Amino acid sequence: MLGGNVVGSVKDLSSVYYNPGALPSIKDSTMVLSTAAFEFNYFIWKNVLGTGKNLDYLQTKPAPSIFAIRVRLGGLKRSNWVLSYLTRHDFELNLEGRRSLNNTEIGATERSFDEIRFHQRVSENWAGITWAYKYNARISLGISQFIILRNQRNRSQNLGQIIYPDSSGESQVYINEFYYWSTRTFWKMGVLLDYSPLTVGVTISTPGIHILGSGWTFVAISEILPPSVSGSRMLSDYQEGLKAHYKSSWAVSFGMSYRLNNTQLHFSGEWFQKIPAYRVLTGGNMTTVPISKVIHEAKSVFNWGVAAENRLSERLTLYGGFTVDRSFTVPGGKSNLSFTSWDVYHLSIGSAFFVWKSYFTLGVSYSFGGDQITPSSFYLKNRGLSFGEIKSRRLKVLLGLSLRF
Repeated sequence: MLGGNVVGSVKDLSSVYYNPGALPSIKDSTMVLSTAAFEFNYFIWKNVLGTGKNLDYLQTKPAPSIFAIRVRLGGLKRSNWVLSYLTRHDFELNLEGRRSLNNTEIGATERSFDEIRFHQRVSENWAGITWAYKYNARISLGISQFIILRNQRNRSQNLGQIIYPDSSGESQVYINEFYYWSTRTFWKMGVLLDYSPLTVGVTISTPGIHILGSGWTFVAISEILPPSVSGSRMLSDYQEGLKAHYKSSWAVSFGMSYRLNNTQLHFSGEWFQKIPAYRVLTGGNMTTVPISKVIHEAKSVFNWGVAAENRLSERLTLYGGFTVDRSFTVPGGKSNLSFTSWDVYHLSIGSAFFVWKSYFTLGVSYSFGGDQITPSSFYLKNRGLSFGEIKSRRLKVLLGLSLRF
């Protein structure tokens, strides 16, 4: 409920992700951590295709969660081992917009109809093992290795038709779709320095090392122009069995926490190195249809957050936090992996309380962001359409359980 601002002050087994070095500093005997969350995603598409109309979408689904279990090994009292599994990303976006113009609406003689559809689904599941060691009373170290499975599917489908006064017409259809899965592994190393009431944490994440991956692409383009205009064309391209490779960058995070009586303040920041443009799917013949290329790149970003907690009693603590997630999208760049390019801001509040030997957390978080969107689409450019503005709102309800044995 601190919005992830715990690099310098992790208190439970989620340290395997935030800072492995904090694991030996967990003062209780927690053996199992499990969280369950449900989220409501609300999207507002403003000025759809320049029509002045707005569309909204509501999605409800389970939110990313974590499960971790501590393993005791005899004779290694200063070492800590944890096995973990977490859903790091689970994002889905569906947008459908239409524009129908008659003579009076466009002040001309032709009539036209346009339809735009976008669908994106991205998920990442992480399985990891963490080792941590308490070097002395003030210093503890740790390292986590994760194996990651990433799945992504994008589909853009665009349709346009125009009827001219002489009954001639024009039709344009564009379909661009791809899917891939990719596995990689990386290591996250962390250290925690405890100089109570001040604690400081630092982590370093390595770039991902590719293991396996595969995918396919499909492109269909059809342009039927009036007889007086040359250039009509129809082509399609489907390629399967392509090699898929998704890259992740170096990352460095820093966090600190300071306790003042029953109140504890937290700050965390994380820097990500940029990723130069590269092709996610390779192999086959990608030269005949240029837009069949799947390209990823990311700019360097720095995310940060602040949080506070107040311990009301031995069995009840209140939390609150604010976090900024900057977009990795390069303005005017080549990447076509994502339709979204906005920064996201998170507000969270919650509480933690004891019931017998179990430790429960209950809270909510509210996230918001939005931007003027210009998806990479030949169709939109050829038709001279304005896509519009997307605003995103998300409400997540979280329930966490830590068991002690």
